[in-house]
Order: sequence, then structure tokens, then C-alpha cells
Amino acid sequence: MAARLYEHAWPSFSINDGPSYIIMIIIGFVAIAYYRALQRRKEFETIPAIGKTGILSSYIEAIRLMKGGRDMLQEGYDKFYPGPFRVPTLTGWIVFVTSPQTIEELGKASEDLLCQGEASRDALAADYTLGPTIFTNKYHVSILRGKLTRSLGGLFSIMHEEIVEAFNDELPQDNDAWRSFCVIKKAMIIVSRASNRVFVGVPLCRNPEYIKLSIQHTIYVAIVARLLELVPWPLKGAVGRIISMSTSSFALGRKHIGPLVDQRMKETQIQLLSLCIDAAKGEERSVDSLTRRILALNFASIHTTAMVFSHALLELASRTEYIEPLRNEIETAISKHGWTKEAINDMKKLDSFLREDQRLTGAVAAVGMNRKATRTIVFNDGTRVPKGALICAPLLARHLDSNVYPAAKEFNGYRFSDLPEEERCRHQCVSTSVDFLTFGHGRHACPGRFFAIMEIKTIMAYLLLNYDFKMQKPPNHVWYGLIFLTDRKAELLFRKRSQ
Repeated sequence: MAARLYEHAWPSFSINDGPSYIIMIIIGFVAIAYYRALQRRKEFETIPAIGKTGILSSYIEAIRLMKGGRDMLQEGYDKFYPGPFRVPTLTGWIVFVTSPQTIEELGKASEDLLCQGEASRDALAADYTLGPTIFTNKYHVSILRGKLTRSLGGLFSIMHEEIVEAFNDELPQDNDAWRSFCVIKKAMIIVSRASNRVFVGVPLCRNPEYIKLSIQHTIYVAIVARLLELVPWPLKGAVGRIISMSTSSFALGRKHIGPLVDQRMKETQIQLLSLCIDAAKGEERSVDSLTRRILALNFASIHTTAMVFSHALLELASRTEYIEPLRNEIETAISKHGWTKEAINDMKKLDSFLREDQRLTGAVAAVGMNRKATRTIVFNDGTRVPKGALICAPLLARHLDSNVYPAAKEFNGYRFSDLPEEERCRHQCVSTSVDFLTFGHGRHACPGRFFAIMEIKTIMAYLLLNYDFKMQKPPNHVWYGLIFLTDRKAELLFRKRSQ
């Protein structure tokens, strides 16, 4: 009797019924997604949008964003400034605040209100690429902002030494023949070696397998994060686990970093790994967690730094009138201070050139200061943003505003070095403001920017003093959505300078 009752408690099912059940499941998913989209649409109604806002038509606009995101962002800024606007993506709406006051509010907001960590975790698909705790337990941030930044003067000599060694290995030493090299590839190697000289020290920073891993992991994180943007939310977890290669990356990383962790547990060193070991607590102090942390820091360091340096070098190669003035400034600074951090700080024209290059490209993106609302937010101007929304500043549009920068769309490499001294100090490459957002602004401004700029300026200074270089053909930089991509195939001709 019980068996019969059990049989009648469930509908009968046969193999022939399979397709109909699959169709019902698909219809259910579509219905849920439509309902969620309908509810979400109502929550954003008070914020003006670029393009169509229908549940289906907004997806067409999202595809347009992928092709012409920079133009859509500029359109929104020109049309709605100083008010907010929104643009659609395949995963939802991005809200942009545009006025100096609201950008300042965005920068000052606490993490439990507007969460930078959750926004970055989503943008980089961190659960499948970097490991979830890199943004939920950000103990490394205080290290970068505190001990590492305060130690830059002492770290400069070893970083410079590694840059010299990397150039000797990677670029020609013959001052007669010109040789062609891919800029991005060489930049990745040199930046990886210089960064890891500070992160993990010698000999690991020169280990070919480890350097290859640090570069490939950087590329892999960016690719996986972009691919997962295209995946509907119900399938994101499953697809993320399938395409994620983080397990193999971390296993190889553990092979190299694990022995160092054991060694550094017993020693006191200035390298970043040692500082992380000192600061890590509980599970974060394990070899696996520390390996993930170092690889994540490699991504943050190598990707942006190599891209910024590569674009600036290509820009300099196309604007040859800047080369000799920059060389003269570098020679003067080195003769006065030697190869020191003080000399790098004295290179004001070089600093201005790099800042101007970042102003016109946004460095790597057209947006900045990404935050995720942990609850419904109301800004002082009345802008109401629903819980879960991504809120950003229109970085590039702000940089190209002629009311902020005279002749804003024209490149002027001396724009910031020609300012009066007191004003120039407020416009150094590492300085942030509501008008310069490459490194963000406010309490979550990039904590590693002081190290990154010192590294970029040192590499550029060494290159200018020791090599001639020239353009073969103009690079083909591209925009993917709101992301700026330096031409990965761009090549320059290099030749060792006669000393």
C-alpha cells in the first residue's frame, strides 16, 4: 500500500517525456530571468539611460557598449552632466556619477556602504581566477599602503639592479644593428622581473618558469573575467568552474613559492612575501593562501604597469620631439643624485609625460572607482541607486572635459611640469583628484601606485639613457567595451646607444 501511495505521489516519467521536461525547465529559467529583469528595471527608472531600456532592447544596447563603450560613455557625460546616467551591460546596469561632488562622495564612502572589494571581485571573476579571499580579506592593502610604500627608498636599488639585468637579457647590446621587438612581450618580462625582485627576491624573480607563470596567469585572469561577462547569471558558476585554470596555476605557483614561504617563516626580510607572512592570520598564513596572494599581486602589478609603460613608450616613439628633452632631464637628475629614488622624483618632465598619457587613455579603462552598493544609496544631489548596483565614475570623459583641462583632447607632454611648483606637486603622476581618476580617488585609491610609478619611471629612464628606439608602423590600439587595450603586436626597433 505504501509503495502504491509513493508511486502516485510523483508523476510518471519515461524517456520519451524527457524533451518536454527540458522545455519546461528552460521556460522556467526564462520566466524567472524575465521577472528579475522586470523588477530590476523598475528600480533604475529614476536614473536616465543611454539607449533603449526595454528588457530585451537593453541587451542590444549592451552589445553596442561592447563595440563602442567609450563613445556611449562620452554621450552620457555630455548629455547628463552634472547628473547621473546609466548604461546597460549583459549583466546589468552601470550607474555613473559625474559631478565633482558626487565623485568625491563615491571616493569617501565606507566599504560597508559602497563596496570596492565586491565590485572588483565581480569584475575579475575572482572566485574562479584569483581566489575569493583576495577581496574579502585585503590585509595586503595595508602592507602596500604602509610598509612597502615607506620602504621604496631602500627597495629602489634592488629594483633598479633587476631592471638593468632584465634589459641586458631581453634587449640587444649591439650599438650598430637595429632589432625589432614586440613591446608588450618585453615589457611584461621586464616588469615581472622588477616587481618580483621586490615580491619574492633572487633567484625566483629570474626563474624562467616562474616568470612565464606570472605573465600567463595575468593574461588568463583578464581573459576568463571577460569571458564570464558573456555568461548568463544562472550558468556563471558552472561555466566559471569549467573554464577556470586557477588550480593548475596555483599548483605551479606553489611549487616555486612554497619553499620560499618555509624559508621566510624563519627569516626577516623586506620582500613583500615576508611582509605578507607577518601580516597573514589563520588560514591566510598557509602556503596555498600565500601563493594565491602573491600571484594575485603579480596580476595587479604586471598587467596595469606593463600596459601603461608600453603605451607610453609607443606614444613617445611617435612623438620624437620629446625624446631629447626627457633624456637631458634624466641625465641631469642621475648626475646629481645617482640612480636613486631622489633622482626619479626629480624627473618632472617624465612624470608629466606619463601622467598626460594616462589622462588621454585612462591607462587601461574608461571608467574608475568601481563600487557595488550594499544597500539602496541616496547621494546628496538626490540620486537614488538601488542595492546591488555597480556605481562608477566616467574617468575618461572627465579627463577629456575642456572645462577641467584646457585643450583637453590634445596631447601636451609638459602639461603638468609647466605648472607653478606648488601646483605641480598636486599634479604628480601618483596624485589623485576628482579630475584625475586613473588610480581612483579617496579611501580606496590604488595603494600600489607609488611603487608602480617609481617602477615605470625607472624603466623608462633606463631605456632612454641606454637605447635608441624608433617606430616601424603606427600601433593599432583598440577598445573592448570600456577597457582600453594597447596593441599587443606593436613592435619597435631598438639599438644600444653608444656611451
